[in-house]
Amino acid sequence: MLNKLRNFSKTKLATVLVGIIIIPFVFWGMGGVFQGGNTNNIAKIKNISISTQDFFEHINTIGVSEEVISKNIDTGILREILNDLLAKRFIQLEIEKLGIIINDMNLLELIKNNKNFLDDNKTFSRLKYEKFLLENNVSASEFEKRLKKRELEKILFNFYSAGLHTPKYLVDFYNYDKNRNIEIEYVSLENNYKKKSEFSKNEIMDYLDKNKEKFKRDFVDVKYAKLTPENLLGRADYDEEYYKKIDEIENNISNVDDLENLFKSYQEVEINEIKNLNEINVEKDLQGIFDYKNSDLIQILDKEDFFLVFKNKNYRKELPNLDDKFYGELKELLYQKNKFDYNQKL
Repeated sequence: MLNKLRNFSKTKLATVLVGIIIIPFVFWGMGGVFQGGNTNNIAKIKNISISTQDFFEHINTIGVSEEVISKNIDTGILREILNDLLAKRFIQLEIEKLGIIINDMNLLELIKNNKNFLDDNKTFSRLKYEKFLLENNVSASEFEKRLKKRELEKILFNFYSAGLHTPKYLVDFYNYDKNRNIEIEYVSLENNYKKKSEFSKNEIMDYLDKNKEKFKRDFVDVKYAKLTPENLLGRADYDEEYYKKIDEIENNISNVDDLENLFKSYQEVEINEIKNLNEINVEKDLQGIFDYKNSDLIQILDKEDFFLVFKNKNYRKELPNLDDKFYGELKELLYQKNKFDYNQKL
């Protein structure tokens, strides 16, 4: 149902119809049109016509003022109101088509079982019902009309949400697509590939020699110190004095060239040095050092539990030591390359 409405609103017909409505507003203003009862049809759903009078009555029903419409004509407010009217008419026609009805007895049961009108004993209270009507400034007949309309729409939507009839060709298609059986013949190539254990050391070293640049890693020599309340103040408190000390050290960094001069007044601060630090094997506490690999200035990083102060030097790219880990990595890469080359030949 709603798709019908959306599709209609995008058609040229909808544009023309809305244009017909707009013309009287532009040339004669709104007042005369609202009062004149113009009965020209602006839309037709099958053999059901919707007149300009229906349109203006709908505007009054939804409570949109003339001033609001006048100020928003260029933004498409009339099209939105027309779409709303058409949607309601589509729903009404569908209810009639399906023969959905609510008789007086059904309506009475709906009102008597409405929790808003029940007393403490869960019994219908006429007094509560009358009070509700007065507070909402609505007559009994108008309320019952709205309730009936809302309940009919609810039944319609429940009907559709329970599921639509699926065409047989769709059932057959999805059954075939999801449940079909096919026979496959295949050949495993696993035994055709050269096994990792069959690669000799000479083959691996030759592979490394031909791909040296690809396997080079970042290396630096670094000196560093971890600053904590214990080695700066002799206690465990992360207090204001600790951060004041950090500020002093940070301010002095630009005045010295090495960590020894920076911490000469802090006897408890231990300066560590690592030669040939590899970016692949750097420990967690030192992560961030390679972000400054090209700098030979002293850096300070906040590591939450401590402050890391360090200075890098002698940055270079070179091959790592051929230990078991690196050797195993080369063998795996050579094995994968061999598989790829074999598949390419096929």
